[in-house]
Amino acid sequence: MKQSEKLTQLIELMQANPELPVVPCVDGDVVSGDEYYCWLGSWGESAVQEFVIGRERTYYREDDISEMNDVLCEHYDPELVDNMTEEETRAAYNALPWKKAIFVDVHQYEEEPDAEV
Repeated sequence: MKQSEKLTQLIELMQANPELPVVPCVDGDVVSGDEYYCWLGSWGESAVQEFVIGRERTYYREDDISEMNDVLCEHYDPELVDNMTEEETRAAYNALPWKKAIFVDVHQYEEEPDAEV
């Protein structure tokens, strides 16, 4: 997908969801150290996603039960989570303080082929 298509996708999501914040999701390869203050990145794809911030990372809403257990273990006693039925797991997972945002992936800078300079 060309950059212009990625930006069009982002603009369309912003117009369809004006109440949602836009959150850049920067790939770890973009910032390879702290010796500089500015790093170049390239726009990636955009999507509306739900997320919850854990102690050590951000979790995105998934339908995979094993992913649910990871985030629940940050909010509840892991032994309690291990003993939950699938129904209890899904209920506890859905009750987490999920937020919704438009996420924009930012990858390592790459020049587009045939881009005008």
